[in-house]
Amino acid sequence: MSEYPEHEKLHAIKDKSQAIGEFLDFFLPSKGIVLMERFRDRYEDYVPTRRSIYSLLAEFFNIDQDKLDAEKKAMLTVSREANDEHTKGDVDGSGQDRTRVSTSDGVG
Repeated sequence: MSEYPEHEKLHAIKDKSQAIGEFLDFFLPSKGIVLMERFRDRYEDYVPTRRSIYSLLAEFFNIDQDKLDAEKKAMLTVSREANDEHTKGDVDGSGQDRTRVSTSDGVG
């Protein structure tokens, strides 16, 4: 298993998730259909759901959003560390080490 299992799961279901998400987000509203959920514990009381499509899809596909967020933070940390190591001394982004100061004034 990879270092980022939730991202692996997300990648594996991306096509299905995309299709379901488009159905929920675009098709249903275009037909005047609204997702509802029970309000209180009575069957006759329904209100439009406040849950995001993203959270519904994550629950359906068993994606843990907290773990996914932690993986994103870990990825960013690794990326920043790699970038910092790569650009060490490269203050202006030119690819040249600008931390060395020349002590020569050009006079022979």
